[in-house]
Amino acid sequence: MYSAKNFSVKPSNLTLVFVDPTIEDYHSFVRGIKSGAEPFLLHQQEDGVKQITQVLSRYNNVESIHIVSHGASGTLYLGNNELSLDTLKNYAWELQTWFDSVSDGVTPALVLYGCNVAAGDAGAEFLEKLHQITKATIYASSTPVGNSAKGGNWILDVCSGKVQDSLSLVFQPQVLETYSGVLGTGTDGEYTFYDSNEGSRGTVTFTDISSTAIDIREGDREAQEWQETISLPFTFRFYGKDFNSITVSDNGGIIFGPESDVISFNNSRLPNRRWEYSIFPFWDDLKGGNVYYKQEGDRFIVQWNKIAHAEVDGSDATFQVVLHKGSNNIDFVYQDVDFSNSAFDHGTDATIGINKNRDSGIEYSFKETDRGNTT
Repeated sequence: MYSAKNFSVKPSNLTLVFVDPTIEDYHSFVRGIKSGAEPFLLHQQEDGVKQITQVLSRYNNVESIHIVSHGASGTLYLGNNELSLDTLKNYAWELQTWFDSVSDGVTPALVLYGCNVAAGDAGAEFLEKLHQITKATIYASSTPVGNSAKGGNWILDVCSGKVQDSLSLVFQPQVLETYSGVLGTGTDGEYTFYDSNEGSRGTVTFTDISSTAIDIREGDREAQEWQETISLPFTFRFYGKDFNSITVSDNGGIIFGPESDVISFNNSRLPNRRWEYSIFPFWDDLKGGNVYYKQEGDRFIVQWNKIAHAEVDGSDATFQVVLHKGSNNIDFVYQDVDFSNSAFDHGTDATIGINKNRDSGIEYSFKETDRGNTT
């Protein structure tokens, strides 16, 4: 980690800004900070919370900390780790020290710029627990943060703790006005996801293959809780390991390599210890329909076609996974994930993400409304 200015310990009223380098155009934030604040750039391959704690230990009277990173509901991605509901207890000691040198009578502020950090019940609980641990007023957003053309804004609309007179963002206005990205991408240090809220970089066109592809479920359309192993037309590297086959489940998941342990209808959070080297475009209790696969040039496509939800009659979902030869990129593409039931529509009951093992993976969403609307 380094400071963008010469390191010095200042006596009072300090504002420190920490920027995660995985965000798009992070240099603009480091260079565009208002006078009086000091920026620090986190190392991507080190624990972000511990890096912040180390810097803060060298300062007294830090009254305001601003953190710019990717986020999700109840989660900040910092360095090679995350600060979330699941990890708060692991960092309680570090977090308690962040503002322990603040003068009596001063309410410090912790300002979080990641997308959707305050969204939903998980976001509200995360902010409240963070406030209780740090004793600071926590500011965050329940919506995407960033470029308005990509669905973002710079309004941190949720506050936990003592409401201060006004919140002043620490960046020059022109930096916010010209920033082209949003702060909603997740990373685990090996993979990074982009979604269609981030413009062309995260947008993939759905190409229907159902009329020309091979049907995995031919002759077995009524069976539930099934999966089948098929060969790949090229070697695909996933988390540093080469695979020549995949095992496809009707419950909206793929395991790399042959696998006899069927992916359960009871979806859970990621990372997951049970199904290693796996991806989940829409892991839920699904049934019926067809599952197709096809090679198109350097792409291998698996399409779940008109798959119903086990708890909903009538409506169905269609979505794809696309594996790219050479780049080893993975696309999740959704044509229709509306079951005509708000309890299950658009990923409200599903898990979406990728998984290496019990310790590594990216959870894009877990039972979150409207997450399946993106690509």
